[in-house]
Formats: sequence, C-alpha cells, structure tokens
Amino acid sequence: MGFPIFCKSFVPSAGESLVTIGYNIPIICGGILINPGDYVFGDDDGVVVIPQNRLEEILSLAEKIEDSERKIMKYLKEGHKLTEAVGKYRIK
Repeated sequence: MGFPIFCKSFVPSAGESLVTIGYNIPIICGGILINPGDYVFGDDDGVVVIPQNRLEEILSLAEKIEDSERKIMKYLKEGHKLTEAVGKYRIK
C-alpha cells in the first residue's frame, strides 16, 4: 500500500500464527510510552509521538515555527546575515 515503515529491526513470520496481546493498551516503543489516542508521525528525519491531550498546543507551536522559518529564509535570500534573521524572527 506504499506506507512508510520505521523500525530498528524486524522478525519475519514465515506464515506462523501471531498472538495478539491486547488492543488499545499503552506500549513502549523505542523507550517512549505511547498511549491509545496518541499521534505518531514519522518522516525521513525521524518519528515523533504527540500525546492526545497536547495536540492543539503542539500544532499551534509547529505553525509558529514554520512561519518563523519561512520568514528567516526570505530574509536570508534578501542578503541579510543569519544572526540578524534569527534575532528578528525567532520564536519568543
């Protein structure tokens, strides 16, 4: 189906039956606790887990960071120094 897969290793199952331990239970993956309802996002840079109760807060912050980075890039393309751009557009 073309879904990207992130893993440290794998175990082929050669047609053997797999045992289900449970559904909608907390798990630990890569040392990180993931609860039912949490959001897990991954791309070529890595994987992040966002607790369900912090989604709105994290999305708002991510939008501010993206806006700040866009402004910094535009400022740099205009010929300004990075220290000036970061000083002017960093998130406070």
